[in-house]
Amino acid sequence: MGNLKSGFKKLILTLVITFTLTSCNEIIKAINILGIIPPREAELELQLERQAIGEPFSFADYCKEEYDTLFLVYPYFNTERADFERLRMSNSLTNTCYANSSFDSLSTLLFINDGVVKAYSVIKTVDADFEPSEVEEHYIFPISQRFIMDKGRTVHIFNK
Repeated sequence: MGNLKSGFKKLILTLVITFTLTSCNEIIKAINILGIIPPREAELELQLERQAIGEPFSFADYCKEEYDTLFLVYPYFNTERADFERLRMSNSLTNTCYANSSFDSLSTLLFINDGVVKAYSVIKTVDADFEPSEVEEHYIFPISQRFIMDKGRTVHIFNK
């Protein structure tokens, strides 16, 4: 009887794990269909890690899709200033932006086309740290905006 109970527990545990993984996979597929899962987040991070110091770049260089605007939510971003409601994005992404802004180790990049957030990426500040004094007043950029990274991995607006 003890072996039967143990076997039954293992069966139940296996079914629960299988159901959870299958459900999560379907949720991820559904989110991906809606276009709100970070596309190539690891690829963008890798590109920023490889970004040459002192070489101007724009995020348009890294994007295969068509975007017209970059919205930057940097660490300790004043979310009261941001008009997230005018951006068409999910409530969960809005909550992600609010949550990530409270960490000094993360920036969230929102990629927008025609006022709709089409993609986002969470970037570690160790890979690219956006200069708060420069982006504080300017957190919405055309996707073609040029930036430059210094030796400390701080990203500055490139105005030349």
